[in-house]
Amino acid sequence: MHFTGNQYVKVDDKVGFAEHYCRAFHRTKRVGDGPATDWVVNIRYVDRLEKRNGEWRIADRMVVFDSERIDPVATSSAPLSNAQFGRRDRSDPSYKYDVVD
Repeated sequence: MHFTGNQYVKVDDKVGFAEHYCRAFHRTKRVGDGPATDWVVNIRYVDRLEKRNGEWRIADRMVVFDSERIDPVATSSAPLSNAQFGRRDRSDPSYKYDVVD
């Protein structure tokens, strides 16, 4: 899961520069007897932009890692009994109200 925050964009005619701050969360699986972990990174997307045929496009992107941490996932933490869990198919709760098939 990635969340973008502050953004800086500078444009000069048909070339631009953009920098976007992002926090990314990654849940890892257990390895052996170790716990699952959450790898949390603070990154920046540093982009060079170009206007081509009237449309802005990313011409080059660099991902810059600013900081990271790894947190063990407590095995005793349990969600509420009525919690909805996300799924990676059409049984995900987001499809409940989907009117477009």
